[in-house]
Parts: sequence; C-alpha cells; structure tokens
Amino acid sequence: MKGSIIAAGHPLTAEAAAHALKSGGNAFDAAVSGWLASCLAEPVLTSPGGGGFAMVSPESGSPRLYDFFTQTPGIRNPEAKAIPLEADFGSTRQVFHLGAGTIATPGCVAGMLKIHQDLGKLPFGECAAPAIDLSRKGLTITSHAAELLQVVTALYLSTPEAKALFESRSHPGTCLKEQELFQNKEMGPFLEMLVKEGSRWFYEGDIGRMAAELSQTSGGHLTREDFLDYQVHIREPLEITRNGASIWLNPPPSMGGTLIAVGLSLHEPATITPYPFSQFKDWNQWIEPLKVMSLMRSGQGCGQLSKAEKARLNKAIASNPALTSAVENLLPHALPQTRADGTTQLSVMDKWGNEISMTTSNGAGSAVILPGTGFMLNNMLGEEDLQPEGLGTWRTNSRLSSMMAPLLARLPDGRRLATGSGGSNRIRSTLLQILRHLLDRGSSLEEAVRAPRLHWENNELHAETDAMHALGPIMEEFGWPLVAHSIPNLYFGGAHSVVCTKSGELDGMGDPRRGGVCLKV
Repeated sequence: MKGSIIAAGHPLTAEAAAHALKSGGNAFDAAVSGWLASCLAEPVLTSPGGGGFAMVSPESGSPRLYDFFTQTPGIRNPEAKAIPLEADFGSTRQVFHLGAGTIATPGCVAGMLKIHQDLGKLPFGECAAPAIDLSRKGLTITSHAAELLQVVTALYLSTPEAKALFESRSHPGTCLKEQELFQNKEMGPFLEMLVKEGSRWFYEGDIGRMAAELSQTSGGHLTREDFLDYQVHIREPLEITRNGASIWLNPPPSMGGTLIAVGLSLHEPATITPYPFSQFKDWNQWIEPLKVMSLMRSGQGCGQLSKAEKARLNKAIASNPALTSAVENLLPHALPQTRADGTTQLSVMDKWGNEISMTTSNGAGSAVILPGTGFMLNNMLGEEDLQPEGLGTWRTNSRLSSMMAPLLARLPDGRRLATGSGGSNRIRSTLLQILRHLLDRGSSLEEAVRAPRLHWENNELHAETDAMHALGPIMEEFGWPLVAHSIPNLYFGGAHSVVCTKSGELDGMGDPRRGGVCLKV
C-alpha cells in the first residue's frame, strides 16, 4: 500500500493521528491518538465520558469488533433526574435529556487502552502527546465547531461547570464562536495521569470513585460497582454480501449494524438511473428501507408496516442465517410481526494493510463535568433513539443498543472501504445510502459521501438539497410530510471514509457536513 490515509471530523484530530503514523505507529495507534485529540477538538461529539465501537482488520487476521459502548447501571435510582432540552439543527429540532440521571458507565477509556494494548506499536504516552499539547495551548474554534456548539447551546450552558468551559467570552449567553480560543487546561493533567496509571486508575481508582459519588449525590444511577465491573467486549462482525461486495457490520447488541443489514437486503440492486430520481418507483426503492429500519425497532412500529413491507422484511431476514440470528437476538418482536440516533467517526488505513473504522460518542452530553478532569459525562440513558420502546425502558447491567455502525467492506472492484458516521438515529440511513451509492450505482467515494441524504422518522421524510427539490412534486404519492433541508446539514451525520484500491492507491473523504478532513501520510 502506498502510504497511509486518515479521514476524521476535525483537522487537529487528523493531525494527531498523522503524528502517530509519522512516529512509527500503525493505524491503531493513529486511531487512539486521533481520538484523544478529538476529546479536545470535538468535545461536543466525543469524550472520555462516552462510549463507542471500532471495527478493526489487522494486516494478518480477519475483521473483529471492539465494543466499548456504555453499560447501563446495575441498580435503578427511583429518584434519578433527567432534564429534557432541545437541540436546534436549524431546519429541524431534536429533544435530548441531560443531567446525572442520564449517565451510563463510560467505555471509551477502556476501549482505547484495550485497542492500544492488543494492536498498537507506540508507547501510549506518544499517542497522547498531541492531545496533551492541545490542552496546554488551547485551540481556535472552527466554523464547524461553532455550528455544533450553536446546536447544543441550551444543553451546554445549562450547568455552571459546562458554561465555564463552553460559554463565549465575547458574546455571553451563547456558546463559543468561530475564531474564539477554547481552553481546557484540566484535560492535560487528566491525560498525563491516564498515561502514567492506565485504565485501572479510571475504573478502579480516583475517576470511577469520583464519578460514582457525583452520580449518587446529584440524582444519578451509577455506583462504584458499575465502574469496577465494566468490560470491553470483542465480537465477531455481522457479515453480509451485496452485489459482489462483502460488508462487516456492528453485531448485536448494537442495533445499527443489524438495521443496515436489513436495509441492504430488502431490495435487489437497482438499475442505475440518474440521481436524484424523478420517478416514484425509483425513490421508493431507497425510501422504503429507511422506513422499515425505523419502524422495526419496536413492536408498535412493526404494526405500522404494510403487508408488502412485512413480506419483504421477512424475506430479507431469512436471506442470511447471521442476519436471522441477529434479529432473533436483538429485535425478536419483528419476527412474529413479519411472519403474521453526538457522535464522531475516524477511519484509518496504514501502509502495512491495517484498517480501523471507529465511531465514538458522548451522546449530546449530560452537561455534568467531572471535577478536575475537563470532560463531560455522557447522557446515553437520555437518548430516545437508544430506547425505541420508550425512555427509561433500559435494562439494568447491560450494553445499551447503539445505532453506531463503523464498518469495513471489500468492494467488487477490489477496493477496501472503512467508513462510519455520527448522527444519532440518522447513522443507519447515512451508511445505508453510502453503501448503495457505491454498490448499486457505481459512485466514487466522493460522490457517495456528497450525495443528498434522506432519513425517515416519526412518519416524516427528511430530504436534503437536490433530493428535497426532486421529491417535492411527488410527495403526495408517499403520503408523508417532507422535512426540507435546503443545505447539506450536520443533522445527517459525518461519514468520514477511506478506501484503498487493489493496486494500493489511497483515497478518502471527510464529510463536509461535519467539518471532515482527509490526510495522506
């Protein structure tokens, strides 16, 4: 392979990953280094207080999935508190819940150190050096970071601790603006201690103890035992094929990979026609999978599927034994019915042939900053999309079922693909459409990432830019309201992707919707 390539959600994230590669590290060191920097450069999207997944493919070995997503507390606190607030995406709004009662046990720190221990080459301190430097010097808010902060203003100014980090100095009452300096001086010493003491310090030592005490005194669920019991799980991917490609997806208990597999299996590859389409029948082959993926998450939703949709869903599930098993494991309510959603992505390939696609998230953030650390704890128990049967329906001491779906694929022409996306409940829609553009329409990676996006949720169809204009005249045939997004919108996530051709040529695309960048090293 001719060098290495990185696609990430911020220039400083990509530069930190490049630092690891230039220092003699591999793709896995680069991903760890990039993530550590992203906790400063992309604090709305990821944090040591969050969780995630990484699909890895070592140069010698098959793909496997590192699951370090958040774990639900072992005991419910009946006095737990959660506060609903809206995030404003401009063309639409989304309700999030925050406060101590929304915090699940974080997994990112355990996951990063496990990946580094199993697969990395560099000392962990070398991986952490760029992030520690960012903490000392501060960084300038980019236009995209300012846009993200504007979306979550109500959330990030809701507590004194979060306000102290994120409030604009020049415009009090709002979050930091473009070109303002963001300083998080507490994160550096936290990372230095993490380098020195490792994962045990976080889960068995001071951090876990402080987080549990804060939770118990602030209306949360977490206890000391939740940190002591946390484990990273390594899982076999859910593998499916389509149009000559092999795709490795995030398996249960994550929901995103299973839903994407269903979406890919519902319709045969479509005849290539100009996109955006003009005919109802062409659009329907793309929109129906989005609708089915959304509705099949709950028993009530399955009941809203038409007879024809149920028949296609049943056929899709039965088409692949691994998919059948995944649905039985994760969505058992879908079987009798058919037979009767703050997230960032980092993708790296290195010159040795190692690959990693990693998605991490802090949710929207709980607005609870752990004192002395500089990071916000997650709000995963307050994310409605992670609990499709209703908020508060989570089971104790279990992995939350995430929509995150970092994936690897081998395309029919020999290209290797690593991609994933942020974007809450839009992740499944974004990745399904990118795969279908690549596999069904023969699009280039840039065309697939830039193509206008769709998402179906709550009996509404969201459509972006050219798709919005093309769908407008025929929406009566679908019978749903159209939520129009006139510009490429960060609402639809950020699919930062890389590919390597059979001859070793590298290509990549950072999704412009979320400030994406691509670097070759």
